[in-house]
Order: sequence, then structure tokens, then C-alpha cells
Amino acid sequence: ASGEVRQTFEHAGNVRAIAMGEGVIASGGDDNQVVVRDVASGEVRHTFTHEGDVYAIAMRDGLIASY
Repeated sequence: ASGEVRQTFEHAGNVRAIAMGEGVIASGGDDNQVVVRDVASGEVRHTFTHEGDVYAIAMRDGLIASY
């Protein structure tokens, strides 16, 4: 690791949860969104609206759960 920042998380509030899956990383926080990005390109694959702040994210077998 070079210590270089390779990805930033663009949320309107604090980022409180991050999870990695098969080639993707999901982040969520105070802006009531879960954003799923491609690890290699950084492109957004999906954005999900959450009913409140996101405190936890889990990924398994292509499924995403958030709280």
C-alpha cells in the first residue's frame, strides 16, 4: 500500500458504514443513502434511498442489507 487515497465517498453527511463485496464497495451515512461503487473504476453502480441514517451495511451473495 502506498498510502494513496484511491476512493472518496461522496455523501451529503457523515459516512457511518462501509462494506465490500464481489468487486463493489457500498457506503452509507447521514444522507439516508446507500451508494454502491465499482472498486476498479469507482463508478456508481447503484444508489438506494434509505428510510433514515445508515448505521450498518452487510453484503453477501450479491445481496445488500442495511440498517
